[in-house]
Amino acid sequence: MQGNRRLFCFAAASIVMTGILSTAVLATFVSSSSTALLRIDTRTNNGVLLSPQNTTSPTFVNLTGASVPISIASGNRLIRARFTAEGKCESIIGNGCMARIVAFNTATSATTELDPQAGTEFNFVPPNGLAGGYAMDRSRRIGVGSYNIRVQFAAGAGSLHTLDDWHFTVETFQ
Repeated sequence: MQGNRRLFCFAAASIVMTGILSTAVLATFVSSSSTALLRIDTRTNNGVLLSPQNTTSPTFVNLTGASVPISIASGNRLIRARFTAEGKCESIIGNGCMARIVAFNTATSATTELDPQAGTEFNFVPPNGLAGGYAMDRSRRIGVGSYNIRVQFAAGAGSLHTLDDWHFTVETFQ
């Protein structure tokens, strides 16, 4: 009897946990696909020719030059954007430095972060003060309109975020 009760409790707990975990997993995944690449745009900064860009702003600011205009006349398009950079985050209190890729609607001034939408939860550069190579890859379907796909960066409180030698690629799919 005792063994059956334990087995029942274990089975019930397993079912409950499976349901909770399944719900959590389903709620966090976003899926998009496409069959036709329509366009590839790139922007780059060569630190030898251009100065590194810095910010101490805790709110996101545009990375100068890392912007690609996209026009969608009908339907929607899958946008995939990749950003790589030499980054450095100097912090006296251990806060990291963030980056994100957004679609800025030029008609409405609405800004939509590409997926995964992490906001300030995505530390692009850790707060160690050492320069290194960093990368991010984002995507999202966007509808009719004119957009600028942009890289934005920010610094945690008490931090200096520096980006140099960066490369930004935006792919537009059917």
